[in-house]
Amino acid sequence: MRSLATQHPFNVSPLKTLATACVLVAASVSVHADEAWVSTHTRAFAALPKTTTIVANDTPVHITVALKLRNEEQLNKKIEDGTPHPFLTPAQFAAVYSPTQQQADQVSDYLKKSGFHNISIAPNRLLINAEGTAENVQTAFNTPLQQFTAKDGRQVYANTKDAQVPQSLADTVDAVLGLQNIYFLHVNPPRAKVPVPATS
Repeated sequence: MRSLATQHPFNVSPLKTLATACVLVAASVSVHADEAWVSTHTRAFAALPKTTTIVANDTPVHITVALKLRNEEQLNKKIEDGTPHPFLTPAQFAAVYSPTQQQADQVSDYLKKSGFHNISIAPNRLLINAEGTAENVQTAFNTPLQQFTAKDGRQVYANTKDAQVPQSLADTVDAVLGLQNIYFLHVNPPRAKVPVPATS
């Protein structure tokens, strides 16, 4: 098979080359490029230093997507009115207030199309865990990750824009966790009670 240069002995103009590159870039944009992006509650990291570098595309990233409750206003009223209500089992709570299975599957499918793998939906359908790369984050949530040195000397990264999702998922996705590794949630175990000696 002859090369393109052999098939087309004439020179390609710089303008045509640029036009071709633009077409290729446009074709590589997210499959949801025809939809508007909507910000989630995961905001851009505000304390970025002046010197940062873009995270390599193949950098592993573990994310957790938090989904929105259904009937949240109704749930808040029940909590705020102070009136005793029958105890709800986890299954009953999920049936009334958790996202539907269809909503969770829609987000899971979106993550898979964006390149994520090892995707798992929590039993109550409020959280979806997935593994991927910085490139997958850019594709799925329209934000790059920037790397820099933290005050304690660690090499860390953070999202430089709000995490966003296509409009069709805006009513389902609440936040995206795992787009920064600067701060971690720590749970302090309860302290053991020290016995007090009896006084005579």
